[in-house]
Amino acid sequence: MGESRAVEELDRGYAEGGFTGAMTRRAEWWVANWPAPFGAPSYIKAGKNQEALDTLELGFEEHNPNMPYLSVLPIYDSLRNEPRFQDLLRRMNLPE
Repeated sequence: MGESRAVEELDRGYAEGGFTGAMTRRAEWWVANWPAPFGAPSYIKAGKNQEALDTLELGFEEHNPNMPYLSVLPIYDSLRNEPRFQDLLRRMNLPE
């Protein structure tokens, strides 16, 4: 489950689908090996916003202590207009 496994997943994903494939594999690896929401940024980079939102919802349900950063981290800018993202911020009492 270490760094070499993560690199293998990136390589495999890149071979299957270029950058998007690599980011998708990376997100899947994060989701399988770390608590939510750590896979969300890779899903965003892969252009898979719905999967990113699914991961963020799970992080909210698990009360992950990293969730309050959603309102300020630039990686989440592409989700800011998504109703699900806005609802998530409201439920956490964070500024939209």
